[in-house]
Amino acid sequence: MVAFLLISGLLSAAPSDSNKVIAKVGTEVITIAEFNKVYQPGSGTNTDSLKNKAMEQLITNKLMLTDAKEKRFDTLTTAAMKDLTNRLTINALYEKVVLQKVKTPRTWKIVKEWHRMTPVLKISQMTIKDRDTAIKVYKELRKGKNFSDLAVKYSEDYSAKYGGGATDITRGSGDKEIEDIAFSLHTIGAFSRPIPSPFVPWHRKIFQKPSSYNVQNYRIIKLNDKINKPLPEFSKEKDKIIEKLKGEQTRKLSDSYLKYLKTMAHMRYNRNLMKKIIKNDIKETDRPVALVKWAGGVITVDDFKKKADMEMARGRKFDSEKAIKDYMEGWLIFEKFLPAAAKRYKFEQRDDIKKQLVEKQEILLIQQYREKEINAKCSPTEEELKTYYDKNKTKYEKKPLEQVKARVSWDLEQEKRTAREAELLAGLRSKIPVQLVTTSL
Repeated sequence: MVAFLLISGLLSAAPSDSNKVIAKVGTEVITIAEFNKVYQPGSGTNTDSLKNKAMEQLITNKLMLTDAKEKRFDTLTTAAMKDLTNRLTINALYEKVVLQKVKTPRTWKIVKEWHRMTPVLKISQMTIKDRDTAIKVYKELRKGKNFSDLAVKYSEDYSAKYGGGATDITRGSGDKEIEDIAFSLHTIGAFSRPIPSPFVPWHRKIFQKPSSYNVQNYRIIKLNDKINKPLPEFSKEKDKIIEKLKGEQTRKLSDSYLKYLKTMAHMRYNRNLMKKIIKNDIKETDRPVALVKWAGGVITVDDFKKKADMEMARGRKFDSEKAIKDYMEGWLIFEKFLPAAAKRYKFEQRDDIKKQLVEKQEILLIQQYREKEINAKCSPTEEELKTYYDKNKTKYEKKPLEQVKARVSWDLEQEKRTAREAELLAGLRSKIPVQLVTTSL
């Protein structure tokens, strides 16, 4: 334990003092800001003890960080850091090309949207993932079959067990796709044709890495009733309407930027290879061939298969050219187009992003160090388990080893980790100087 107490002035430091150095561990430094992130004051406890504990934790981390850098563990974090850099710079790009262009809507638009809050529609709905099934259900409805019965049988929506539910909607109250379908129905009892709908509307979230952006489903909406209610008080609804209209602006700007990127990318597909993928007829000689050519390079069949095989294992289907193109566009948008666009603005050189990258790099290095230097070397052998169990039988209520083996293994591994960490830190402290800097506090 480091034998010192931090002065209380440390905790009341002004924001401008947050980067002041309070300790040095080799070439690494500990700042007031880092200390304040770790220190958690508790009521009725020994404050000095908590301060020492926080400082000890920071020094331990810096010792491990120093050793991790010397052993070049940073090479193990390259992929994770690249992904984080992409996410941070893409967020900055989103702020620049979308959020900064969103303006407060004019009063007449707000009033117009307010007037659209009536009437109220009462609707039921079905969500069917398979196109053929959706068409079959639609034909059954045309023949006069009961909507609720068909919803119970075929719908995969949460409301299926309630026969499609009975939802009240107004303009701007929720899902715009459902609203557009519902308000297109003019007769009570009318139902829509099956409307294809993105399961995850990724085109509205192009700055977030999509997981299932081209999964399709089909909605069938039925209009049960139409009620003209008095408009709510304008002053109470104004802020909500403004946020809604800003959200619509955001989506339009995102869509517009997406179209711009796709135009600039000049994507060209090899249709013969797409047909082979659909038929699952890819040969080894096809793998190095370009499936997609774009302004920044090519994506080979092999590149596609490495990613697509994982998606297919989760149930995804590439049974049409559209399914392949949707997937490729989503992949290229996030992993190629957006990072390239963000790179042109040099966001990675911004101080706030550089700071986040440094902090994340340190966390990853310490995690790698603990995994490689401590956890990986503390797995108990069968002989160690038996010896430990024999010494601590009463702790396990003298139950047979086979019954409590998992618990014994966990306890022994924890003890070994504690001992291994103490041994490592003792060695690191002997060769890495730890210096306290308190003159400015």
